[in-house]
Amino acid sequence: IALVFELFERCGTINGVLQQLVSRGVSMPDRARAGLRKGQLEWSRPNRVTLSNLLHNPIYAGAYAYGRRRIDPRRKKPGHPGTGRTVAAPAEWEVLLRDRRPAYITWEQYERNVRQMESNRTSALGVVRKGPSLLTGLTICGRCGLRMAASYSNSGGELRYNCSRMAVD
Repeated sequence: IALVFELFERCGTINGVLQQLVSRGVSMPDRARAGLRKGQLEWSRPNRVTLSNLLHNPIYAGAYAYGRRRIDPRRKKPGHPGTGRTVAAPAEWEVLLRDRRPAYITWEQYERNVRQMESNRTSALGVVRKGPSLLTGLTICGRCGLRMAASYSNSGGELRYNCSRMAVD
């Protein structure tokens, strides 16, 4: 866990941390959520979601927080109990008790990490590039919700939109 924070300090991006961990063959701990091994500790290849959750969680800075993820009834889908969750800003958390747990990083480092991850996000529309694609940077993958990239075949210039999320993760 300490290595993740050290690498993020050095690399500045979740993707950089992921690349370093994978190249070193480092596995991440996780608890099985279902099946015969439910609740048991397992070790697996790191992924972007796990690293993002770890870096966003204030418990690693020694803080107890409650109310980080609220349920928005307007976003809830009937029959799907896990839907409707939204992430609240730290000022909106119901409870935040700093210096209550052993910490891997300081609170100031946690805040720097969150600011760094926020600045890494691409919130603007995609840039227009060469080629006939009209929807570059605008098409959204129906599976993961991220932007798709336009690519052209070498032979005929055939346009395709690709989601590279699975390859990156």
